[in-house]
Amino acid sequence: MHRAIRVLGRDDPRTLSYAHNYGAALVVGGRTGEGVAILEDTLTRRTRRLGERDEETLTTAQTLGATLFAAGAVGRGIDLLRRAHDASAALGPHHPLHQDIAENLRIALRNSGRW
Repeated sequence: MHRAIRVLGRDDPRTLSYAHNYGAALVVGGRTGEGVAILEDTLTRRTRRLGERDEETLTTAQTLGATLFAAGAVGRGIDLLRRAHDASAALGPHHPLHQDIAENLRIALRNSGRW
């Protein structure tokens, strides 16, 4: 990832994709704190560069929201999933990403007793 930053720049869409994947891999590998920090930074950069309704931005928002929820930051996770769900509505109700975010939000709400 450091090479991508050096060659492409921190806000290049390819660098942001690398960062998202790296952050998610850290979470899966048990390094949740590090992964969350990278995903938060990536979400900020993607939102600024691509907009909040961009599919790549929404993918990072969904990943981060689900990760926060699973890590015990229930309120933050649900809030982020709600915002991602609202923003993804622009994609249309049958868009796969909108449906995935809706399902993650439903699961989080049900598992938190807020459904």
